[in-house]
Amino acid sequence: GLMAGLMVATSVIGLASTALAAETVEKDGFTYELIAESGGAKYYKIIEYTGSDAEVVIPDTINAATEAVVDIGPDVFEGHDEITKLPIGKYMTRGNEFVFDDLVNVEEYEVAAGNTKYSADDGVLYREDMLLAYPKAKSGDYTIKAGTTSIGNRAFFDTNIDTLTIPESVNINNELNGSGDKFIYSFLGAKVGMYNYG
Repeated sequence: GLMAGLMVATSVIGLASTALAAETVEKDGFTYELIAESGGAKYYKIIEYTGSDAEVVIPDTINAATEAVVDIGPDVFEGHDEITKLPIGKYMTRGNEFVFDDLVNVEEYEVAAGNTKYSADDGVLYREDMLLAYPKAKSGDYTIKAGTTSIGNRAFFDTNIDTLTIPESVNINNELNGSGDKFIYSFLGAKVGMYNYG
């Protein structure tokens, strides 16, 4: 069926990308760019948000069930301090750590059921075994999910946490990145009252 088709295509999307004329679609404040087509399904990346809603939903699909939203650009939410809630759609599998940097008033992240890459734990956003983004407006204590192996480049940027408990499985990385041009600072600008490690 369609769901199986979308799943299969989502896993090979890196391979399915072809040189397409930049076809864009605008809907509900988002501008989407077509990044791949496979077996009748189309895959889109969010490249801009021009809305002004406090709750913004990253949808599963655009206009048809065959138009999956799978990726999002890094600066889409720059200047959108009004956003307090950002549920993430079922087919979103890509997008880097910097997508969530600008969301200063988000209290919790939610992920649609059936998403194979993203998940939320107590409002904190994960992609597979990486803690991707801690909500900047969330307060209190937090224990990083067991089995987490890494933390996104700016996952805790400008956050405020009383006690943060980090499992032994997490590799804290303050190395230079692959291209050697910047340090990976997971905790840059974070205000943490106390760390518990292991």
